[in-house]
Amino acid sequence: MNGYINFIQSIIEDPNGIKMPEPISENFDRCLVYINSLLKSSINLAQNNQTHLVLFVAITAVEEATKAEIYCFRVNKKTNPRGSKDSLKKHDIKHKAAVNKDVLLIGKRVQDIIGKELTEQIYDNFSKGKTRELRESCLYFEVKNNILSFPNEKIDNHIALAYLLACIEIIDDKLVGWTNYSFQLSEDLDSYFEIIKDIYLLNL
Repeated sequence: MNGYINFIQSIIEDPNGIKMPEPISENFDRCLVYINSLLKSSINLAQNNQTHLVLFVAITAVEEATKAEIYCFRVNKKTNPRGSKDSLKKHDIKHKAAVNKDVLLIGKRVQDIIGKELTEQIYDNFSKGKTRELRESCLYFEVKNNILSFPNEKIDNHIALAYLLACIEIIDDKLVGWTNYSFQLSEDLDSYFEIIKDIYLLNL
């Protein structure tokens, strides 16, 4: 727990860190609307069996949720020499910052559907920065050993839907409770969760 808190503190205090513009609550809500649109897209993709794209969009939504949260806590500071970038420009940093595994595992909603082992594996992949390669594998075809492969052939539907359930839970944990609109978002997240739960169980 302390390791995660220290990590988040270092990102908040990043001297090159981008801060949420004023008015903060209004702009935070604008971010939530955008994140909601990403999740709506992931639900539509899941309903149309495009699960490799589901995974890409879901992970992207988590990245954006992480940015929205951390931007709100930052204060303006003197920046480092030219060439240095906000640490949140890196995918693995956003993924690590997204998941406080100790807190998320207290809730049982995801575990009750996909099991504790897979839930822990997904949270571990985020918290150890291992999700970046998975995200990229959702988009690009490649040639290995003279064999052509495509994302829809490599990404397991079962895993992609499990990730989406976990991503919905991560976003709910990070964003709900900060503004009035965030409570409306929570209702949408619950609805998305139920839709994907049904699709996931049908795919078992």
